Amino acid sequence: MSFVRLRIAFLVACLAALTATGCGIADDDGPARVSLIGGSLRIADSTREALDDTDRFLLPALAKGLVGYGPDGGIEQGLAEAWTVTDDGRSYIFRLAPARWTDGNPVTSRQVARILTRRIAADSRNRLRYEVSGIESVRAMTDNVIEIRLARPASDLLDLLAQPEFAIAMPRRGWGPLRAVADRGHWLLSPVPDPLAVDRDAEEDLAPLIDLGISAADTAVARFKLGASDAVLGGRYQDFPYFLVSGISTDRLVIDPAQGLFGLGFVEDSGFFAASQNRAAIAKAIDRSALVRAFGIENWAPQVAMRPQYGGARTIAPVLPLWSDQTLASRQIDARRTVAQWRAAGGTLPVVRIALPDGVGSRLLFATIAADLKAVGLEARQVALFGDADLRLIDEVAPSDNPLWVAHRLSCSGDLICDAGIEDLIARADASADGAERNALLAQVDAQLTRFVPYVPLASPLRWALVDRRLSGYRPNIRARHPLDRMVDRAR
Repeated sequence: MSFVRLRIAFLVACLAALTATGCGIADDDGPARVSLIGGSLRIADSTREALDDTDRFLLPALAKGLVGYGPDGGIEQGLAEAWTVTDDGRSYIFRLAPARWTDGNPVTSRQVARILTRRIAADSRNRLRYEVSGIESVRAMTDNVIEIRLARPASDLLDLLAQPEFAIAMPRRGWGPLRAVADRGHWLLSPVPDPLAVDRDAEEDLAPLIDLGISAADTAVARFKLGASDAVLGGRYQDFPYFLVSGISTDRLVIDPAQGLFGLGFVEDSGFFAASQNRAAIAKAIDRSALVRAFGIENWAPQVAMRPQYGGARTIAPVLPLWSDQTLASRQIDARRTVAQWRAAGGTLPVVRIALPDGVGSRLLFATIAADLKAVGLEARQVALFGDADLRLIDEVAPSDNPLWVAHRLSCSGDLICDAGIEDLIARADASADGAERNALLAQVDAQLTRFVPYVPLASPLRWALVDRRLSGYRPNIRARHPLDRMVDRAR
């Protein structure tokens, strides 16, 4: 879709939003009106299913974990009002604050221990359970104290426990800091009553802070432009072109300096894709700088290393591919030669199937990549994100500073092609409690992943929002986590 056609489509969305029932101008005296780009409003269970973007916004509001993220991405209190770590780093002891489930019953330490134990069980669908494989046990010590016992120290445990995947929630029940009441397709989010209040009936009348609705990206951006909402949350690359054509001032745009993975993972390892040099040819062919320029984002950083640089000063720098210092022209000559050699040896050239999510941004992304692949002799076709494919988009923010997260995500525990020798190195690095040994193993993992090429890095993950000044608690951070209960000044 050209930008002219996209502009026309957006104007149609504006007209539809203007004529929709209840699309009045946002009221400064009422709850903040927020449009969340996503699927459905619910209290999801990360033990049974993978969370989507909507779930990751809602769960920390309705059922925060033992700890949570503050507006700046730092660790803050959640259900636990205090915690301590033993000197050997293998025991985390949490004291729970008084809290009640939405049905009025108190939250107990035994319930919390059972919930967390299910989250890390071998059959859990929790995408982060591999990151906490060092947890030996979770047990209730008293009525309001639990202990998490580790096989080895884990400096990133609190970051992981703050993720929505470790929300303290029961089926269809949360405990706070907010509660939700359905209202004509929206949710009104209010502070939970004080669990220690004597007059609980009075506490039930706490005014809503946020009027939250789910919208398609074009409708959400149109409503914000028309002044019918105070914020659009949950934006990703596939939705960003709607902002580009909206005419909304850039001082309302907030982009997170998120760290993580944004690229194409190989899910097919037969035929052309069985040879690492062929997979490397695809990686060489792509003009990452042109790709990010196509989206008009100044600070969107291209990536060529399998593992992006993060994890603090004590972590070694990632390994760069040998071709990283070559010009694009030189890289594409090499890639074209590799493709030609494969064909000359009798190999069949595939139509490269690239799986991407729906959205205008995906069409823009695909067009850029397809042109680069065509320049080296390969045809490409876009397919649905979960359809049969050769490469599939990975677009994930790192949950902590642990550099081994990337190795886990690109390992056999994921959905990509993998190598048994690399798996052994990852397991040894996971088991090591010695920092120097761990870094040495990490360097080997990086080097072997770079040679094996299970993944084509493109850029850093793009997370964006449109935010009115009224939502003073929304701030960019590397985790791209934004607590709904902290967005609005309750004193207003």
